[in-house]
Amino acid sequence: MTPNKSLIQHLARPYFITFLLLALVFSFTMPTAIAKTEGVFTGKNYNVIRVKIKGDLARTLKPYQLKARLYNQIISSAKARNGGKLPTAANQYFVAVVKNSQLWASEFGPVGSVRRIHSANIKNQRAFFTWSGKALTSVQTMDRWPIRFSKISSNFNPRRRHPITKKIRPHRGIDLVAPHGTPIRAPASGRVTHRAGLGGYGRTVKINHGKGYVTLYAHLKGYAKSAKKGSYVKKGQIIGYVGKSGRTTGTHLHYEIQVNGVARNPRTVKLLNSRFKLSGTSLVSFENDRVKQRTALKSARAPLGIR
Repeated sequence: MTPNKSLIQHLARPYFITFLLLALVFSFTMPTAIAKTEGVFTGKNYNVIRVKIKGDLARTLKPYQLKARLYNQIISSAKARNGGKLPTAANQYFVAVVKNSQLWASEFGPVGSVRRIHSANIKNQRAFFTWSGKALTSVQTMDRWPIRFSKISSNFNPRRRHPITKKIRPHRGIDLVAPHGTPIRAPASGRVTHRAGLGGYGRTVKINHGKGYVTLYAHLKGYAKSAKKGSYVKKGQIIGYVGKSGRTTGTHLHYEIQVNGVARNPRTVKLLNSRFKLSGTSLVSFENDRVKQRTALKSARAPLGIR
């Protein structure tokens, strides 16, 4: 059979040869490299997330559309392990081992200064720790304010002149101005210890949050039905509504924070932050799992060429 002369001449042209060379280069580089080293990978015993950080960790993980709970676990624990800041490109890489759709362990660079995150189940919650067992997550945190307010009408002041009696009396809390009926939410979980009138405070609620922290809410319009005396309320749960009951010049919430029986300035007081603690069976479980987690992380990062 005689070869087609025009076809041979076409294939011999420089631009066609260049096109073939470029096609060969791209077919053996980018797609296969990314597929092998970065992404979300399903395994027999656990899944693996492995990426090189570009920008910061949140932006790097966004294209993978992780489930909200897992994504939040990864971001919050990584920030806690990195001094409150998201790992960035300077940290080079991030790997995570996922079990039952929850973060089991993770680590990020830079190489030579690796930071690992280990997990344990405590009271049916996933908690995160350093290798030495230092807690990275809190079991109880406290919001600064219980309502959304427009302004502060009266600050914490041990020697305030009362606007009605004109006498010098300590103002042990802070007055937050908000529309009549604004929902008041518990800034932290706790038990309601008082729900009744309290002299000039009018309708008042007190919550004991533990660790010596007690909050007080006064001049309420009314109480939430679920926040009865002796009941346990969760953080964010509505406990009452802003009003002007008792001795007051107008609608507002009088808000107090007491620590070990002493009134503190709500604007500056160190807020409740109770950390998870390892003890008993949770400590034994953590010590057994962290060795397995470290081995899994070593295997997970291997395709990145990091030992």
